[in-house]
Amino acid sequence: MKITEANWEKKVPTIKVGEKMVLDESGKYIVKPDEIKPYMFWMEGQLHLSAEEGDGLADYWKMFIHPDLEEWAHARGYYWEWQNAGSLVLGKL
Repeated sequence: MKITEANWEKKVPTIKVGEKMVLDESGKYIVKPDEIKPYMFWMEGQLHLSAEEGDGLADYWKMFIHPDLEEWAHARGYYWEWQNAGSLVLGKL
């Protein structure tokens, strides 16, 4: 599945990072997934993932990329490559 400047925003995954307690409409507490969208942006013809947002999805110094982001990229024929300590670039396998 090709990721392009025109379609990338629709393809950004939501990453489950835990669970949280929330009030439902009736006032009861329920457990829901705690999910976040990674901060991604298109620049110079490539999709970038920010590692500077403090969301814990990528950390250059620990050489960590959230497994769900790795899986998302590989399922589409891509991989993540560090551009610098603050950003990763999506590359084609």
